[in-house]
Amino acid sequence: MIYRAKTQRGVLIFLLALTLASLALNFDSVNLFSFHFIIIGFILLALGTSYELTIDKEVLSYHIIFLKKRIYKRKIHASQIGQLNFKRFGWIQTGVVISMKKGFPLRIVGFKPHRYLIRLEEFAEENVISIMKAEGYNILMDRTK
Repeated sequence: MIYRAKTQRGVLIFLLALTLASLALNFDSVNLFSFHFIIIGFILLALGTSYELTIDKEVLSYHIIFLKKRIYKRKIHASQIGQLNFKRFGWIQTGVVISMKKGFPLRIVGFKPHRYLIRLEEFAEENVISIMKAEGYNILMDRTK
């Protein structure tokens, strides 16, 4: 199944509004003018970014998509995964950090539908991958049941 996530639009739009307001108030300074346009560019790039996670029997596929064009693809076989760390991110958000045997860890947070956590847990059990659940994660999962 394919799970999707988007960047936090509300926060980015708020930052864009603040940057545009600051640009309007400080229009005279040339140095700040170019700095504001760089910030606006990064915010617009982030607004157009989304993520996909596909969970198959032995492979996890992670994609970063910019304006409907795939710009990054990573296939992770079960044999490459060292451990799945289920954690709490913020007050009410849960997610997983996939620790690799070689390479950088992959953080999976905010995907929808929220069943992706249960599916990742099943994936780990099917492929004999160690699972670690933080106390904060267990507290949030108990409250949602």
